[in-house]
Amino acid sequence: MPQPCSVSTSLPLLSHVLHELVETSDQNHLTLDDYLKMGGLEQAIEQSAEKAFAESGISEEACRQLFVQLVDVAQDAQPTRRVAKIAHPNDDTEAAISAFAAHRLLTTDYDTVSISHEVLLSAWPRLVTWVDDGRVALVAVNRLRSAAKLWDQVGRDRDTLLRGGQLCAAEEVAANPNSNARLSELDHQFLAACQLAATEQLAEERRQLSRRMSSQANLLFDKSANLSAQIALAAHETTATTESRSAIIRATSPLPGSRHLCGPGPAVLATALGQATVAFSKPDKPHIHVIKLPTTGHDQAQALPKPSNQPHTTALAITSNGDLVAHGSADGTIHLLDIAVPGQPVMFDTDVVLDTDHVLDGPINALLFSQRAGHVFATGGNGGTACWNLKDRQDPQPCGMIPTPGTTLSLSIGTVRLWILDGQRPAPQVVLADTAVPTMGGAAGVEPPAVNLAFSSCFRLLAVTSESGNTTIFDVSSPAKLQTLARFRSGSSFAHEVAFHPSRPTLAVGNADQSTSLWDLGQPSDPQLLAHLPGATGNTMAVAFNTNGNLLAVGTTSGMVSIWDTTMVSEPVLFAQFRSTERGVYALAFAPGQQILTGSGPNQSLFHWTIDEDAAVSLIQGAVGDPLTMVERRQHLPEHESQ
Repeated sequence: MPQPCSVSTSLPLLSHVLHELVETSDQNHLTLDDYLKMGGLEQAIEQSAEKAFAESGISEEACRQLFVQLVDVAQDAQPTRRVAKIAHPNDDTEAAISAFAAHRLLTTDYDTVSISHEVLLSAWPRLVTWVDDGRVALVAVNRLRSAAKLWDQVGRDRDTLLRGGQLCAAEEVAANPNSNARLSELDHQFLAACQLAATEQLAEERRQLSRRMSSQANLLFDKSANLSAQIALAAHETTATTESRSAIIRATSPLPGSRHLCGPGPAVLATALGQATVAFSKPDKPHIHVIKLPTTGHDQAQALPKPSNQPHTTALAITSNGDLVAHGSADGTIHLLDIAVPGQPVMFDTDVVLDTDHVLDGPINALLFSQRAGHVFATGGNGGTACWNLKDRQDPQPCGMIPTPGTTLSLSIGTVRLWILDGQRPAPQVVLADTAVPTMGGAAGVEPPAVNLAFSSCFRLLAVTSESGNTTIFDVSSPAKLQTLARFRSGSSFAHEVAFHPSRPTLAVGNADQSTSLWDLGQPSDPQLLAHLPGATGNTMAVAFNTNGNLLAVGTTSGMVSIWDTTMVSEPVLFAQFRSTERGVYALAFAPGQQILTGSGPNQSLFHWTIDEDAAVSLIQGAVGDPLTMVERRQHLPEHESQ
């Protein structure tokens, strides 16, 4: 027996039946037989829908894909019709829309389509089955659409984004072509925002984990360098952070290649970093050490015997190509050692000793080779600066004396720049000398007590730091006349170290207030602050740019080393920061290839770190053996990392 119909469904059904009777009848009046042939109210729409489906000539799946876009389903509620925008209909979709619209079951309006009578959702069994089978997906679509609307209404607040299981369900909706077709541009924007937030959250969780692992590596560094290195590797593999990068760089220091040269006490150090060579001597030791800095993680060292009966070492110099060492002593003598062939040092028969007209009174204060090693310069206790021609290294010839007091030498192309600290004068002086004669050139006073100096790459500018806290910029392009261009204060305490960028008019100044500042000297008379780098604990005692100028290394009295990425000099970024094995870092320099940073401290330890991350990882992997075991992970790593 037919089930009674409600008013809301009866009228649409009756309307549809009457329309179909008119369309199909070939008589001038409607008969009961015609009505019965159509199946009555219950089967009228079903027959029309099935007829339209047959006339469309499309597959059931293609028809289903169209109609599920025209239905809304809420949780535990009856399905309702919805207006859908069909942006790019294919042939099957167009055929279905045309057939069902002809039977007044679909209504079209420009690029939208909707079901004409909601009664179709209950009267057409095929559609009822489609909706029931896809109810879960349809509910998920509605949830996503509702969440997207809320997100947009509250100003796209991140707190309204989907996470966890809800996001997974939304992604399944988007992955289903049928469900995806129901999503609007707003829905896609919302889902993309959810996925981005989830990715950022995961990345942040991995960064936090990597930082905790890096901290654990640092805590174990003094107890077990190998275990510390393995944990540093695990941290870096989790994700690359400044902390994990710092941990793996620090881990390269105690690996093969680093050495303690001798115990505490004064020592003399000379470098030829163009060839990654360091010469080292300690007063109470009978040897001069020459070390080839590692480029692959291993160094080569040779001990050169000092001349017999020679007083202790007071000065060392090494040529830029690392083939010749000059050794000065307390008795004013200088010896040359040929170290061109590793392991086969040659001491020349003739000592370089000044003649009676050019005697330096007292110990050799400083030694320096000219750029092409054609000359060697020395300062002595009487303040004079002497020069020898090294055309014949077996028989160096004196070629002049600069009668000025000096303690430190710095060399430029064709000109010796002397930094004069004369205790007998009211104030220290900067003096230029022409090496071709040689004769003294111009001079200018600097603020006492002066601390350090540096020349720009073009040797036109000279920067001198002082305990007064000021840094002075000189124009030294004319050796006969020094011109003071500017004097500025770089920090709240006295200025220690200074270094010029190798290719830009940028100056780095390290201060006793634990900071380092970068200054623009594009207009040398008006230095402009580019950036103020927050320092680690301790006074800044060393600053050094690499050859490219994209890295700046800073060392402090606390033993901390900070490496800054200065690709954008106005916006430097911390690249790595770690503690050395020394109580202080007083000198830093980058070796060739930019992969090695070399430093020294108060206890005469020479240490170096591999800066390149990939090289550091390879070095550690080749040195510390097998990866961490599960027992070690559970014991030393954060709990959820070892699970």
